[in-house]
Amino acid sequence: MDRFPLLAAGFQSPEDDTPFSFSDAGYVHNILMSAGFKDIAIVPYDEAVTSGDVDAMTRVLLSIGPLGKIARENAMIKSTAQPKLREALAGLENPASVALVASIWIVTARA
Repeated sequence: MDRFPLLAAGFQSPEDDTPFSFSDAGYVHNILMSAGFKDIAIVPYDEAVTSGDVDAMTRVLLSIGPLGKIARENAMIKSTAQPKLREALAGLENPASVALVASIWIVTARA
């Protein structure tokens, strides 16, 4: 969910030592293994989340997450990103709302 608004607004989403690197199960596994954990199991869990219609979702995504941080710090970027984000979200709208998928890992391991 954090990447979508950045990409829709025209920003690149890095996959390195940022929080986005945790989207790679292998990266998470290697961290745990390096820390001495065993019996590591990593199971993906996806959930559709919504804040309402296109306008509501646009407002929310411009106020939270990585795009929200950028938008709060630079009004010009916010004004440029808003129509791009709204247009991208409009393509995902169904009669009731716009939903994006939030993805997490359910991780278990033994020390």
